[in-house]
Amino acid sequence: MSNATIKLCNNALAINKPQMAESICMEIDDYINKYNEWGVGIELLIDNLCEEELRISLDQYKAIEEAMSAMDLGSSNRLFILRKLVKNI
Repeated sequence: MSNATIKLCNNALAINKPQMAESICMEIDDYINKYNEWGVGIELLIDNLCEEELRISLDQYKAIEEAMSAMDLGSSNRLFILRKLVKNI
């Protein structure tokens, strides 16, 4: 994986951060930037949005989708589930 992948993961976190608890955001950030477990971090982001049933914008969804695709996880069932939370679809 490359710095571009890390940047996509950080972008996905940043765009979703305002509606999430600070503690979960810090945990996700640690997985992405401290432990180099980008996939785990993004999956935790998705899981938290789904568990909390937080509605997200299409831009928020696309940021997560781009990060997942960069890690060859673009066909993950998590994205299908997350898509149901996108507003106005």
